[in-house]
Amino acid sequence: MFHHPTGTAGGPGRSSQSGFTLIEIVSVLVLLSILTAVAVARVSSMRAAEAVAAADVLKAHLRHAQASAMNSTVSYGIQTHSSGTSYFMFENGDTVNGQVRLPGEDSNTVPVRSGASVTPSFTISFDTFGRPCTDTGGSTLQSGTRTLAVTREGSVQTITITPNTGFIP
Repeated sequence: MFHHPTGTAGGPGRSSQSGFTLIEIVSVLVLLSILTAVAVARVSSMRAAEAVAAADVLKAHLRHAQASAMNSTVSYGIQTHSSGTSYFMFENGDTVNGQVRLPGEDSNTVPVRSGASVTPSFTISFDTFGRPCTDTGGSTLQSGTRTLAVTREGSVQTITITPNTGFIP
C-alpha cells in the first residue's frame, strides 16, 4: 500500500480499504443470471428440436409403410421393440422373416433418433387401401385415433394416426 508523506494511506480523504462496491457486485450477478438463462434456454430448445426430428423420421417411416401397402397386394407395417428405442418395418404380417429395410437405413432395425424413445410400444399395419390396422396382417381396422409419444429428456412430441384414412399430420 502506498503511504502518503502526510502519513495517511492513499492521500488526504482516502480510506485504506479496497474492494468492490455493492453496485459492481449486483451488476456482475445480473449479468451472470442473464447468461445462465440464455444457456438453459438453448439446451432445452435443443432437446425439443431433437424430439421433433425423431418424431418426423418416425412419421416418414409410417407414411412409407402406408404407401408401400397401397402400392401392393399385401399389408406393410411398423413395429417397435419392447424398449421403445428402435423399430422395424415388416410386410405381409410377418414380423420375423418379413422385415423390410426402410429407405436410407443401414439395417432392418432402426433406432429412434437422438436417443429418444416411443411410447407405448406399438404394432401398426396398413391394408392395401392405406387404412391403419392394429394387427400385423392388416385385417383388424384401427377403431379410434392412435397417439404415440416420442420423448427425449422430458421433451415430448406426439404422433397421431387417424382411423379409416391413416392420415398422419
